[in-house]
Amino acid sequence: FFTENTISEYKSLIQKSFCFDQYTIDTEEQFDEIYEKYKNSEDILFRGQREASWRLYGRLQRQWILDKLYEKGYTYQELLAKFVSEGKANFEENILTLLEIHHIDVINNISVLGFLQHHGCPTPLLDWTYKFHTALYFGIDRIEKNIGPREIDNYFSVYYINQNDMEGGGM
Repeated sequence: FFTENTISEYKSLIQKSFCFDQYTIDTEEQFDEIYEKYKNSEDILFRGQREASWRLYGRLQRQWILDKLYEKGYTYQELLAKFVSEGKANFEENILTLLEIHHIDVINNISVLGFLQHHGCPTPLLDWTYKFHTALYFGIDRIEKNIGPREIDNYFSVYYINQNDMEGGGM
C-alpha cells in the first residue's frame, strides 16, 4: 500500500471496502435517499474527493512523494516542524486574530498548519466540512468521464465520520 516514492491508490471497490464501510450509489433514487439522510446533519464531518481510487493524502504527503522532498535533507517531521516554526514567527498575529473570531485563545501547531494550508502552504491536514452538499461539490468538481476498464474509476467519494466518534481521540 505504501512506499516512500509512490502515491498509492485503491485498485477496486472491493479493495477499498476492506478499509471503509461503503455505499455504492448507481441510481437517482439511491442518491436521493442518501441526500435526504445527510443534507441537514449537524454532527457529521464530510470530505468529498472526485476520484474514489484516491487515498486520504494531505497535500504535503503528496508533495513529499511526488516532488521527492525526502531527498532534500529533511525528515518529514523536521519539515513539518520547520513549517510550524516559520508559520508562528511570520503569521502569529494573523492566526491569533482568526482564532479570536472563533473564541479560541490558544495558538497551537494545528492552528498554525490550518492557517498555512489556506494560504498555499502544503500541510498534512485534510479539509472536512459539516455540510454534506459542500462535500458533494468537492466530489464532483472537475470530475471526468471514465474511459478505462476499472470499476472504481466510475465513482467519486464522500467520506464521513460522526463527530462523537472522534471524542477521546487525538490529532
